[in-house]
Amino acid sequence: LGSLPVTLPSPAGRAEPLEMPALSGLLNVALGGESPGERAAARLVLRMYFDGNAEGQVLLASTFHLAADEFWDPEADATSYGAVILQKLLGQGGGEASGAAARALADILRANSQVKGRLLGISVPASPDGAQPSQPLALACLARL
Repeated sequence: LGSLPVTLPSPAGRAEPLEMPALSGLLNVALGGESPGERAAARLVLRMYFDGNAEGQVLLASTFHLAADEFWDPEADATSYGAVILQKLLGQGGGEASGAAARALADILRANSQVKGRLLGISVPASPDGAQPSQPLALACLARL
């Protein structure tokens, strides 16, 4: 699917275009689109991509390893599929964005035991300074529910 420019709000409140993989761009819209219809349409496109596409699920699941390792790194490029989901699931905020990220993660896991096994093996650092031990991604997600 390639890359596409996506406009995301910057911390200063300005909207700046950012180049990212197309699926990550769709994920951003599914998680934070301006309207419920826009978010639902983006999620539907993503679900259609995953339906019967085990290789696509595995490919996107592979982005979670690096994203988990770089979760607390402010210099890390948070545009990969895994990074976007982890930021919404485990970052500050929670609420609707966290629930939408959990649904997006469920779409990757759906009917794919290989992806489930891969994601169960990922740990996320519990704190930015490394003072606390890493925790399994699944437990970190459950703690947010």
